[in-house]
Amino acid sequence: MSALSAKPTKSPRPQPLRIMTCCGVGMGTSLILRMNVEDILYDLGLECEVNAEIASTGKSADVDLIMCSPEIKPVLEGAISPVITVESFIDKKALREKLEGWLVSTGRLSKEGR
Repeated sequence: MSALSAKPTKSPRPQPLRIMTCCGVGMGTSLILRMNVEDILYDLGLECEVNAEIASTGKSADVDLIMCSPEIKPVLEGAISPVITVESFIDKKALREKLEGWLVSTGRLSKEGR
């Protein structure tokens, strides 16, 4: 086999995480949550696509994870994606703990990677 015909073997690049942040209107608190989630995932070295949306779109959203406040969770009852509630959208330490717990439970992050 010549060097020109050999093809390098590369493992396929993993798909970025798809996360939806939700609030009642989809503009204020969900945007703050989105920015903080992006920061945390960047710090963890994980590619992501995070979208801020109105809660009513979350039920049928085909994403890896939905994040919202406990008050919004009833709107997402029966969602096809897992839902994590967040008490404070600005407490990055608590957000990181929730995200890391979910990432480890789904095999997307090792316990050592924390």
